[in-house]
Amino acid sequence: MGNSEHTLMSVITERLRREGLSCAWSGSAVEGRSRDATLRVTWDGGDARFDAAVQPTLSPGAVALLPPGEGRVMVTNKVSAATREALDDRGWYFLDRAGNGHLAAPGLIFRVEGQRAGGGTRLSAAAPFTATGIPVTFTLLVRGGLREIGTQRDLADLAQVSLGTANGVVRALRDDGHLTTGGLLEREDLLKQRWIDAYLIQQQKVAPGEKYSSPRWTVPDDALDVVDGAYAGSELAAAATGRSIRPVTALLYCDQRSRADLIVAGRLRRDATGWIELRRSFWADDLLRGQRSVPDFLIAADLAADGDPRLADLARQMTHAG
Repeated sequence: MGNSEHTLMSVITERLRREGLSCAWSGSAVEGRSRDATLRVTWDGGDARFDAAVQPTLSPGAVALLPPGEGRVMVTNKVSAATREALDDRGWYFLDRAGNGHLAAPGLIFRVEGQRAGGGTRLSAAAPFTATGIPVTFTLLVRGGLREIGTQRDLADLAQVSLGTANGVVRALRDDGHLTTGGLLEREDLLKQRWIDAYLIQQQKVAPGEKYSSPRWTVPDDALDVVDGAYAGSELAAAATGRSIRPVTALLYCDQRSRADLIVAGRLRRDATGWIELRRSFWADDLLRGQRSVPDFLIAADLAADGDPRLADLARQMTHAG
């Protein structure tokens, strides 16, 4: 690998170190004008490996000629906003010399944008994708933007967060080009994917749950439409919304009142190996009132988290269908 590539990777290594990530590179097979490598990233509590392509210069047109990224990382000197969007569309993560980047793996979500070499920084992913910001971004995605909700106080009420949290998410999404000054969402498919990445990492904080068994319910469909304020998720929701799947588990999102009603209705007993899971909903009931299931992008997130290749494939179909 040439000196320029070594220098680029050394600079990126140092940038990642400042963000609390350690990394190691290996591999130097030449393929055209780019070079293949393997990147291992470690952090407190985990590590992940990524296939990487090192290409010092990159344009949106060049990205269009790349194969689907499927979680690979493009390493380059500079990523413009247009190039970043093209990489996202092709399924590539990225890292550049200025310290901008996007990586995601179980236990890790890293997204930094707006940094300039030698200049200031802006961590665009912070507010909308923290455990407290995820419900706000979810609410905006469900309603299609702030215009359909009303005021930021209305947004805070629907997301069940403080007004300050709602304000911070709105500002960050506007800065990042995902929300117009008129309150409309931009690049909505990309925002949904970024939300899914964040939710998969922080689900236990955002929507903690418990598993149960039932002497009354024998199949997942028995748990549908039992009480108001309970919403199906994962494979149960996929089946309820017309997907070709036979669910074997029942995931339900519910508030405290609905949870108590479900426990009584199904005579539920706590069971770590049970096929019924109740998770705390992270929105006000008015947000989804009248619906049986959570939105498709949350269904897809839970399917992807299951670890079953069949469900992961369905999750990909749902997210690509938009």
